[in-house]
Amino acid sequence: MIRYILAVFAGGCSYGVLSTFIKTAYSLGFSEADVISTQYLLGVMILWLAFLFTRKARIEKGLALKLLLCEDDVSARKLAMDLKELNDERKDMTARGTQEAIRLIGEMELLK
Repeated sequence: MIRYILAVFAGGCSYGVLSTFIKTAYSLGFSEADVISTQYLLGVMILWLAFLFTRKARIEKGLALKLLLCEDDVSARKLAMDLKELNDERKDMTARGTQEAIRLIGEMELLK
């Protein structure tokens, strides 16, 4: 839960300092195009870093490709069931995460 709090905090901080960076860039002579393109570049870099350094659930390498290339019905059905099971697990994880988020929001509402 703490990582979600930190993510919201980081988003708020980055939003709050945005005007300071823009005013400073303009005072240093940067054009609007320079500022906007730099914002996009930094945003993409941060997203790539977050993607590279966060833990991700992975599908077994090539499982979907094996299914596409499979010529045997029995093997294809087994691979399809394996992929469906992985997908169902991910759906369950998403549903649990959504329920937890709703619960936390409800608790925050009660604190007001």
